[in-house]
Order: sequence, then structure tokens, then C-alpha cells
Amino acid sequence: MVKEIHIDAAPEDVFPYFTEPAELTRWLCSEATTDSALVE
Repeated sequence: MVKEIHIDAAPEDVFPYFTEPAELTRWLCSEATTDSALVE
């Protein structure tokens, strides 16, 4: 499945919300972990 959305912000402002658990939980979920080994 692919879902695309447009976020009216610079990539460097948005990136932490997808890569940092503390930021991710602020708007997507109540708990999160990330694995930097999966980042290409």
C-alpha cells in the first residue's frame, strides 16, 4: 500500500517526525521505536 500526503513544510522540518520516536508519538501514535539500520 502506498499513501502520499503533501505537508507544507521543509523536508528538514518534517524528517524528525518520521525518524525520532519522541517526535513520532507527538502526532501519529502513543508509542514508537525506530531502527536506523533500515534507512537507506
